[in-house]
Amino acid sequence: MGTKQTQTVSFNGTSFKAYTYRPSGEINGVLLTFHGAGRDAALNRDVAVSLADKMGYFVVAPEFSSTSFPSSEYQMGGIIKDGKLIADRDDWTVSYAKDFAEWGAAKAGLDSSDDVILFGHSGGGQFLSRVAAYTAGSDDSGFDKMIIANPSTLVWPSLTEKAPYGFGGYFSAKESEALLKDYLADPITIYLGSEDDNPNDSDLSKSSAAMRQGDDRLERGLNAYNAAKAMAESKGWDFNWELVIADGVGHSVGGMIRAPEMLDAIDTDTPAMPAPKPTPAPAPEPKTYVFESLDAAKNAATITNYRDGDRFDFSRLDADVLQSGKQDFHFIGQKLFSRSGEEIKFVQDADLGVTWIKGSVDYDSSAEFRIKVAGLHTFTADDFIL
Repeated sequence: MGTKQTQTVSFNGTSFKAYTYRPSGEINGVLLTFHGAGRDAALNRDVAVSLADKMGYFVVAPEFSSTSFPSSEYQMGGIIKDGKLIADRDDWTVSYAKDFAEWGAAKAGLDSSDDVILFGHSGGGQFLSRVAAYTAGSDDSGFDKMIIANPSTLVWPSLTEKAPYGFGGYFSAKESEALLKDYLADPITIYLGSEDDNPNDSDLSKSSAAMRQGDDRLERGLNAYNAAKAMAESKGWDFNWELVIADGVGHSVGGMIRAPEMLDAIDTDTPAMPAPKPTPAPAPEPKTYVFESLDAAKNAATITNYRDGDRFDFSRLDADVLQSGKQDFHFIGQKLFSRSGEEIKFVQDADLGVTWIKGSVDYDSSAEFRIKVAGLHTFTADDFIL
């Protein structure tokens, strides 16, 4: 049997209780577990004992008291105060995650090759989402896995949703994008209980920002994962998140940690996903330029957005105004008009960088209408409806 302790630790003049557990066998890593809104850090440590014995993890469960760290300074990450971003980022609550990880590793006698696993359930999951989102680059590079379990809200992968629910509002455009890119590349597991789907849970956040994420914790977690994946694909960025569902588990920290799926959530050997190729924009549907009359063809504006596959429809025009009835045009490529009317041709003007479509509807050698198409194109009969 291992050893449980309650210790006091201080960072930057702020003191915390830290509930720890050291397995009796070899130590292979640190499991840093963040409590929920109930602030029961001892419970978070105790439910992790069996896992720690199995994996060889030194458990650290810090207590963020509600007096010193109300919701805005714990669940929301403590990055904003009085409507403004706190200037000194060392004063952000999220910065304590690295402090506790380093303290735990030192206590356990570990080096950089050993695992550092962060786990946050419920309110702790909300906090851990902010740790991942707002401690970019080297600050979180020592974390092998961040397991965000059953959070009421997450940081949404959005440049417009305001912090602490997204990346908008407080950072420069450049920093917002850098933070978001780093967030999507972090080794995050979104770990959800399949039964944590009660939209009427009294502890479920129902703020407008929270409700934009979904109706319940399960839905919000799934939506956040899918939105993050879609964002990474659209930007061509690295995406190292995983999604794990604990079957039959509701809103229970013990249930989530003891579930067999917890090992999948921890798995640090899962190959990172390479940066996906940006999703190509769908090819526009071919367009048909329809000319209803000879006057419409004569007065047509320059066609500036022609694409291969577009067509020109002259079927409504009479191709020979000197004959009774309606006659159809014939396509003659780049040949000279034959003085017999009923002819459509094209001429490239390399100096202007345009292509002219010309039509003859009588018996002389001049064109009765000319339509200018931007760019040099070699048209065929298939490009026309005559």
